[in-house]
Amino acid sequence: MSRKKIIASILQWKPEDATILISDHHVDDIANILDGILIVKDKRIIVSKNADKIREDYGQSIEDFFESFYKGEDQND
Repeated sequence: MSRKKIIASILQWKPEDATILISDHHVDDIANILDGILIVKDKRIIVSKNADKIREDYGQSIEDFFESFYKGEDQND
C-alpha cells in the first residue's frame, strides 16, 4: 500500500508539464500512468516506445510486454 500512496502523492503534486522518470521492475502498479516505456537490458536500451502504442500494436499489457524481454531468465522478485 505504501508504494501506491507514494506514487499517488507524486502525481498529485507534480506540475502539469513535469517529466517523471520511474525505474521499476514492478510495472503493473504504475502501468496506467505511463506515457512512454524505456526498457534497458544488458546495459543497452532495447525498447523506447509510447505506452499506448505498445498496448495497441502488441495487444499486451505493459507488464506482459516488459516481461516478454526477460522470459526464461532467473528473476528475483
